[in-house]
Amino acid sequence: MFHRARIIAWKDLLEVRRDRKTLAFLVLSAWLLPLLAVVSQSLESSIVVHVAVVDMDCRSVSLGNVTVSSRQVAETILSLLRIASPQSRVSLYSCRRPPRYADVVVILPRGFVENLTSFKSPAYILLLYNPGSQAARNVYNLVRYAIIPLVSREESKKLIEVLAGRARLTINPDIVLNPVRVETGFVGVSLSAGRRIEEAVEAAHVLAFATIFVLAPASMLSTDLIAGERERRSLELLFSTPISPSELLAGKMIASTLVAVLAGLLDSASMVTYLWLNGGRIAMPEAALLAVHVASTILAIMVTAALTALTVLSGVPSRIATLASSLYTLLAFFVYAASLTVDYTRLPLLYQALLSLIPYTYSVNAVIEAARGKILSAVMSLTALTAYTILAIIAAAWIASPERVIRSS
Repeated sequence: MFHRARIIAWKDLLEVRRDRKTLAFLVLSAWLLPLLAVVSQSLESSIVVHVAVVDMDCRSVSLGNVTVSSRQVAETILSLLRIASPQSRVSLYSCRRPPRYADVVVILPRGFVENLTSFKSPAYILLLYNPGSQAARNVYNLVRYAIIPLVSREESKKLIEVLAGRARLTINPDIVLNPVRVETGFVGVSLSAGRRIEEAVEAAHVLAFATIFVLAPASMLSTDLIAGERERRSLELLFSTPISPSELLAGKMIASTLVAVLAGLLDSASMVTYLWLNGGRIAMPEAALLAVHVASTILAIMVTAALTALTVLSGVPSRIATLASSLYTLLAFFVYAASLTVDYTRLPLLYQALLSLIPYTYSVNAVIEAARGKILSAVMSLTALTAYTILAIIAAAWIASPERVIRSS
């Protein structure tokens, strides 16, 4: 039996090797995420946002040893913007209106210093941006939620020092502004261990999602090894030989396994490259996590091929078999895409039971549990995915009937 299965597998691998366009598509799909990262970073850095910081107040007030100046505030905003957004072109305008071509405008209006030193009224900063530009909106968010709060805090310190001097008190402005501090930690683990787990889980979510980039083309390639025989009318010829349906299926699955191994290795190599290009914003996964990711990717492709074989050999019409294969890939896309924001292991038991019917859930859970350091749970998820694949292969071999397949062709 193994000899005939090996012959079928060798035949399929030769066909895969000759199908260079599909192989090229598989390699390109695996490296699509790093390629997108490079392109998006290049495009983002090439966009220049014109920012105008406008001092319309042009006033300075001395309160004892403290000086409150609108120009100083404007220069602080300008300096922080140049540090936080180096691709932006920031200009300072004193006592005059900004140019019309500015994408973001920060205006210190007349009366700014007067309100700031009154201790009764807030001092307002007018912040405008171009509603048609996402880059302008990003700079707007940076100014509104990061830079202006820093400027407000520094001006608050000055006012507190003035009040403390008038009251002849010695105080720390930082304590007055932030009297309650928070010390953070993690439940059940040390701070360093918790951070490692958190970084690993973040990387695991990206790894799980990236599986879809190779799953689709690799599944297409594996599916063609089975469904393609039927479409090319060569399945009837194979059934006319002494090869049994079980031997035929075994050969197809051996070839699919080798395709899956190639896809899993390509995916891991591309993800390491992507995380490196990401500049350390997401931690590089450890060897154990990468190994689990490779195994889960291989098994995800294998289970797709097994389900496709079960569909084809069940004798359904060719169009339905092709549609079912596409639905398996769409289902996988849904599971992997949702895993970016949903932790399947923490869902209510009813939802977990429903998701357990979908094999790709085990692939995601294996990677996430490995990132948490729960290797046993990861192995259990991989075992469940392996069992799902084996059951699909056994079912396909059991229902395989040359007569049924030929009649439905």
